[in-house]
Amino acid sequence: AVIDALWTAAEWDVAEATVAAAKAELDGYKNVDDYLPAEQLALQNIIAAAYADIDAAIGNPTAIANIVKDAKARMDAVKTAEQVEAEQMVVLQAKAELESYKSQDDYNAPEWAEIQTILANAYANIDAAIGDDATIATIVESAKAAMDKVLNSEEADAKAFEDAKYDAQQEIKNFVNSLNYDLYS
Repeated sequence: AVIDALWTAAEWDVAEATVAAAKAELDGYKNVDDYLPAEQLALQNIIAAAYADIDAAIGNPTAIANIVKDAKARMDAVKTAEQVEAEQMVVLQAKAELESYKSQDDYNAPEWAEIQTILANAYANIDAAIGDDATIATIVESAKAAMDKVLNSEEADAKAFEDAKYDAQQEIKNFVNSLNYDLYS
């Protein structure tokens, strides 16, 4: 090709050596055995894309160095099996903490349903925050605070009694106020 006509054999050897060295650097950068299958695939995809870019940049050592640097940064962002498992453990612990925070035995059905809704929302938020331990801790504390506001059986029954008593008093008051006392004078 055109590039062959412009380069000497020695220049071509240097360019090919630069490409080979860059690829070898990427190949040895991470130990794929430290990663789960999905993350191994992500690493392979990063390397494959970098190889194509390196091949396209042959003869430009600065561009190749930048491609390698960028690929390494993207590879660094891929989590190891140990990191993934640690993040999953934080999620499991947070969910277990919330699950055991309240007992169904202490609540009437409507209030327990309210707690289940709080838990479902917290679980979804925890799943969305995987990898961010501080956010997960905040979600757990917020969910606990929300559950603490839900009336337990005793409180709910007392409130229902007070509400019924108030409603009865209002009904009597309305009935008494509706009587026409002029008829009796």
